[in-house]
Amino acid sequence: MMYRPPGTAIELPAVPVGRVNSTALNAWGPHGFITVRLVAPLPAVRVHTRAGVAASVRTHLSHGSSAVGRWFAIGDVILTRDQYKAAHALPAGFTHQDDWLFPIGTHLNVGVAGPLFGHPGGALQAEWLSGPEPSRTLVRGYWSGRVGTA
Repeated sequence: MMYRPPGTAIELPAVPVGRVNSTALNAWGPHGFITVRLVAPLPAVRVHTRAGVAASVRTHLSHGSSAVGRWFAIGDVILTRDQYKAAHALPAGFTHQDDWLFPIGTHLNVGVAGPLFGHPGGALQAEWLSGPEPSRTLVRGYWSGRVGTA
C-alpha cells in the first residue's frame, strides 16, 4: 500500500492514521502534514552538527542539531548542501550526514517543509512520533557543495 502526501509526487509505503500534533507547527508548508504508519521500511537522511540539546542532555530521539533527533529528510534528497539547506529550511549549515531506516510500524508526521529562517522550504520531511526506533545505516560517500551537469 502506498500513500502520496499532499503537495508531493513521492509515494511512501504508509497508511494514514489519526492525526498526532507536531512539535513544530511552523515547520510545515501550506498543505500541512499527515500522520502515517509505515507498512514497509523507509530510508531517511538526517543532517546535523553533532551539537545542540540532544548532544548535551538526552540523546534518545530528542531535538537539536545532534546525530539523533525527530526530524528527517525523506524522498529525493539528491541536492547540494546549499540546496538541501534551502529546501529543508534549516537555520544553519551542517557538518555531518547520517542515513537512517524507519522500520515497519513506525508512526511519522509527513509533509512538505515550510518556509523558515529565510529559506523557501519545499522538500519532503518526516517527524518521528512513535513505534520502532529508526536505525542508523552506513553512509556511502560524501556530501558535495558542487553542482554541474554530466
